[in-house]
Amino acid sequence: MSKEKIFIVEDETIISMELTHRLIKSDFQIVGTVTSGEEAIKLISSAKPDLILMDIFLSGEIDGINTAEEIRKSYDIPIIYITAFADEKTLNRAKATGPYGYIIKPFDQKDLETTIEIALYKHKTELKLKESEERLRNLNAAKDKFFSIVAHDLKSPFQGLLGYSSILEESFDELDRDEIKKFISHITSATKNLYNLTSQLLTWSRLQTGRMEFNPIKSNLYNIVINVIGHLSSNARVKGIKINNEVGVGTFVKADEMMLNIILENLLSNAIKFSMTGGIITFLIQKEYPEITLCIRDNGIGMQESTLIKLFRIDESHTSKGTLGEEGTGLGLILSKEMIEKMNGKIYIESKLDAGTSVYLTIPAD
Repeated sequence: MSKEKIFIVEDETIISMELTHRLIKSDFQIVGTVTSGEEAIKLISSAKPDLILMDIFLSGEIDGINTAEEIRKSYDIPIIYITAFADEKTLNRAKATGPYGYIIKPFDQKDLETTIEIALYKHKTELKLKESEERLRNLNAAKDKFFSIVAHDLKSPFQGLLGYSSILEESFDELDRDEIKKFISHITSATKNLYNLTSQLLTWSRLQTGRMEFNPIKSNLYNIVINVIGHLSSNARVKGIKINNEVGVGTFVKADEMMLNIILENLLSNAIKFSMTGGIITFLIQKEYPEITLCIRDNGIGMQESTLIKLFRIDESHTSKGTLGEEGTGLGLILSKEMIEKMNGKIYIESKLDAGTSVYLTIPAD
């Protein structure tokens, strides 16, 4: 049995000593013994007990029931009442305070241990239940907000597709070749945005439902960065952006390669999106032990502190257009955070308006 901390409130010295002896024998730790409710209220914050044994009838101005009521106002600590005799009215008062059990004087060792163990177990179970309920409430609230954001973001590309295709259908014979080409370009752009959003939604869904395979292996970070740069080189070329890879050839991490590719593509895509024409983006290693810290640094438009604190919040999904009007979904960073944390890594961002952005990933080294 682990040494849970017990606080004893008992005005009969002999009983208090007997309790202390019995509990130490049962491998409990005694963090305080007092004889009055006033002393108990005063010392409880410093004692930090896991459980309180409270005599119902105490010396002083307040009895054990009033003392328990005062303690429960500020602390979530299980309380077991100790009593030799109590009338029905007193017992009803005691029940109203939500005790975790009663110990009747005189008590034996087995009853004492069992009552305390049941109370501690019940309290731990209740705490876990409360934590689960709180997580579930937060998750449901975040998902509700998330899906309302998604519904809004889905509307925009669909409206573009419907608008441009309707114009082509209704006015095709009246449009010249350049106008038709322009509308087709808009349709292509809207379709790409819709595809990216749908793809990220599916990835997020697989992550949330545990249907995305996770296979961490020894991975060459240099090769992964080269691969990601190759995928997005055409996006960078359109804006005349130079991408440097300063990651060493022999840099190895313990990571799921598919997830790491998705993360780095999201981060590089953002860096390109918010870089000016002729900008520079650099992949570099800031730290190599005990984990690798990879930095993706750009000299783009940066962002304000008020924007920075919202980036990883699903209920505050933030999107803004790039330097050439590129649109995004705001999901890329949320996905990246969930994936890197699944790999026992972290992500954090430093940025200043008009002074560029640095995104840091810590990844277990191999």
